[in-house]
Amino acid sequence: MRVTPQVKRPLVSRLLTAIFLLALAARLIVVVAERGTALVGDENVFDQIASNVASGQGYLLGASDTDRDRHPTAIRGPSYVLLLAACYRLFGHHPTLPLILQALLDALSVLLVYQIAFRWFRQSKVGLVAAGLYAVYPPFILMAASLLNETFAQFALLSTVSLFFAYVNGGRSRYLVMSGVVLGLCALSKPQFAPVGLLLCASAVPRIGLARAVRSAAVTIAVVGLVMSPWIIRNALVFRAFVPGLNWSGLGLWFGAGPVEGRAIASLGDPGVPDSLRRFVNSLGEVGADRWALQEARHLIVADPAHYVQLSAKKFFRLWFNVGFDGKRPSRASMMVALFNSLVIVLAFVGARLARPDSVSSWFMALLALFWTAVYVPFVTTVRYALPYYALLFIFSAAGALALAKQLGLRTALDETAADPGAGDGTQTPGSQAMP
Repeated sequence: MRVTPQVKRPLVSRLLTAIFLLALAARLIVVVAERGTALVGDENVFDQIASNVASGQGYLLGASDTDRDRHPTAIRGPSYVLLLAACYRLFGHHPTLPLILQALLDALSVLLVYQIAFRWFRQSKVGLVAAGLYAVYPPFILMAASLLNETFAQFALLSTVSLFFAYVNGGRSRYLVMSGVVLGLCALSKPQFAPVGLLLCASAVPRIGLARAVRSAAVTIAVVGLVMSPWIIRNALVFRAFVPGLNWSGLGLWFGAGPVEGRAIASLGDPGVPDSLRRFVNSLGEVGADRWALQEARHLIVADPAHYVQLSAKKFFRLWFNVGFDGKRPSRASMMVALFNSLVIVLAFVGARLARPDSVSSWFMALLALFWTAVYVPFVTTVRYALPYYALLFIFSAAGALALAKQLGLRTALDETAADPGAGDGTQTPGSQAMP
């Protein structure tokens, strides 16, 4: 007997709720298990700035109880920092509380993944499998329990994509404006994400036409620029320089150009960096250090371009597979991540080929992969920077896995939810029943 949509809708809702609760529980378990663990690396930077903001000292880097060590900073963007500072202000300087909020935010990303998947493939089961992958993927779980801006930026990026496709499918301009606002907030945490709005508009040309895509891009640029303008003005007043994003691009390029014995480093704290060089760079101030590092990076690249190409090839595998680090054999965990990511990529190609996705989504994911590689490979990089892309790629991977199962004649428990017209967001795609 054919199962009607009225029966399938509650089933989809129950399954999605279960996946959401699973994601939330997994993240909260890690947060509680790591409670009291000392902050490391970039976590200390976010914590220091947020603590200074919460205590009324201002947007400063340095220990909150030592005036001599504090100084104005633009090494980290304000959106995630201000969220962290609000938690500190309301609940005290306890990192566990904002991490609980962060776990909830990442669990909500599960729902966004489902929503985007339904818009791209018009099948509830694709959304459920993609949401399930997101819920249990260990790097997502661990990152949500770290005092870093990755989870926030990931949630903002997924929200941006969801809102933009609501605009493309439904034609309501408010969704475009909302996507620009959220992307602006995302760019205030990770400025390199700002051009994603242009990639979305370019991908939509076959659907909405060139003229409308250009108008959409103009609106996106204006809205993102408006959201970011207070930060840009603040930096101009504080540093007497134009700093549209962070005082980091020059340093990041230098770190990634092999400044220490030809190898990339993660920070000035690397053991291979001489103390004299570390003191010199720190004495330049943020703007000066970033500009000096940019010049040094150019010199390194020009002096030995072949080595830089070789180093960039290694960084490509670091970004996408978490392997290829100098002088280090991959751990068992790294190899598992590399194998899983490889499988996810293969399944995504299968999904693009067999599952008949929305053509706009296919163009967007292809452009985004090229953009992600171009943005991160030249700099110091790690697999955590690729996580937002994988969050979207899981959708195509889920479609590919289900398409393979269908090719092999296998039925899944999710077949009862297939093609559920009531499980999505209610947005109808023009011509969605004959998607290319």
